[in-house]
Amino acid sequence: MIQTSTQPMQYGRYKILNELGRGAMGVVYKAHDPQINRIIALKMLREDRVTSNEFVQRFLKEAMAVGRLSHPGIVTVYDVGQDHGTIYIAMEFLEGTPLDELMETRQFTLGEIVSIGIQTAQALQYAHQHGIIHRDIKPPNIIYSPEGDIRVTDFGIARIEDPEGHAMTQIGQILGTPRYMSPEQAMGQDLDGRSDLYSLGVILYQLTTGKRPVQGETMAAIFHSITQDKPVPPHVLDPRLPQALSVTIMRLLEKDPANRFADGNALIAALRECLPVPSPSSGTGASAPSAPLPKKNQVKWLIAGLFLLGLAGGGYYYFHPRPQTPTLPEKSASPSGEKRTTPTTPPPAAQADAPPVVPSSRPAGDPETVKKLPVVQETQRATTAHDAKTDAPTANAPARTAVSTQTPFDPSELIRLGTALSAIISEIPKKEMVLESARELVKVSPRYQEDLTIAENTYNNARENREKRIDSYLNEIQNLSKAFSSKQITDATEVSQERLSERQKISLELAKEHLRLLHDGYSIDKKMILNDFSKRFEGFVD
Repeated sequence: MIQTSTQPMQYGRYKILNELGRGAMGVVYKAHDPQINRIIALKMLREDRVTSNEFVQRFLKEAMAVGRLSHPGIVTVYDVGQDHGTIYIAMEFLEGTPLDELMETRQFTLGEIVSIGIQTAQALQYAHQHGIIHRDIKPPNIIYSPEGDIRVTDFGIARIEDPEGHAMTQIGQILGTPRYMSPEQAMGQDLDGRSDLYSLGVILYQLTTGKRPVQGETMAAIFHSITQDKPVPPHVLDPRLPQALSVTIMRLLEKDPANRFADGNALIAALRECLPVPSPSSGTGASAPSAPLPKKNQVKWLIAGLFLLGLAGGGYYYFHPRPQTPTLPEKSASPSGEKRTTPTTPPPAAQADAPPVVPSSRPAGDPETVKKLPVVQETQRATTAHDAKTDAPTANAPARTAVSTQTPFDPSELIRLGTALSAIISEIPKKEMVLESARELVKVSPRYQEDLTIAENTYNNARENREKRIDSYLNEIQNLSKAFSSKQITDATEVSQERLSERQKISLELAKEHLRLLHDGYSIDKKMILNDFSKRFEGFVD
């Protein structure tokens, strides 16, 4: 039976239900807390991060940072622990959609935009008052509920202000999303809460104009735009926007922090002057409709509508003909009715005369239904003496033709190895991009030299890890090809895969193809495996 997840089904006391998403720091699962019968979000450090003490410390710092906060606009952290060689954080399970996903599918009203700005500013103001700077404010880290409430998530590169000045060196300068970075963050300078407000300004600019204020294709161009270029005011791009809102956004995007709003409270006051929207209390509250009807008119139309509905319903009841007993009996014996009762199988006599049908476990068009593999021939049941003689094992048969008939094939280990290999292959291009970014950042400021060293070590470790995973995968493929026939493997994997992730499905198909090659007498090596997985998984996003 195929396991539907390559992860252990339980971490601590929390039972894994399904995967919710992946990020640079970890994987988030929907889980159940049996102790209080509650659904939670369980975030775990990625397996390839566990070997890096730097990332482990950042992950723990996220738990400590968010665990100190209690605000309706910030995700709640319940617990933190270690299990199965990794670290997990038990958090509040949010009902909503990341803001970046909504921005691709819908257009927000001005009232909704102002409400998002106010609620986010309230959450940030609370965090800043408790000495925490988020440092990675961006649309994916803002969850928008159907009611219009927002929650700020993922304090993954948050920095806690240490009164004794022992704050740990962060890699956040190159891990934060570049286009939402403040100029001082891009330059590697000391930060305060106004850096988060700049990032919020980028989001509001994007919500009102449909584009980001920062342009550029390379890291160098992006950082030049952040630190030097002045964006076009939103009301110039869209004259329908209130100038007060445009001025507020442009103030947030000032290069010098001293020219921005002093704190979240000052921003909230300015946003409330932009549109006549209800003031959200405690960080929540949906925006007002863009064109609400006056209350009296709403009552009038409601009464009129109810009257018309009642009149229409009464007229339908009294004047519409009552259903009568059918007077056309031939309709009950319609051709469609006869088709439903006509048996679809031939009569017993016809069945007895028909030649026996051999069921096939493979779909039509599968090459293996045309080309009979040697191992399949060896495992098929003999129907004639000649077949029995042909299929009988010989003393000189190669080791790979030894077929296990006692233990059924279980593809779970194959899926685990394949998905682990695909994950590291997917991540290496990203690590290479971070490495190139770090090299460009060193040209901007020598303060990034330590970040460059860390990026180089991370990239090299990932390449070594990839080689180890390829070795493990190749050994497993070779062992399975010796222990099981092609038919056994196909039969065991041709089951419902609805609960498998797309990554798991692709990994399983690649593994089956590699097994087919081995059963056909071909050899596979590390270069072939790397090439096959790279073609399918480089740049792959779950």
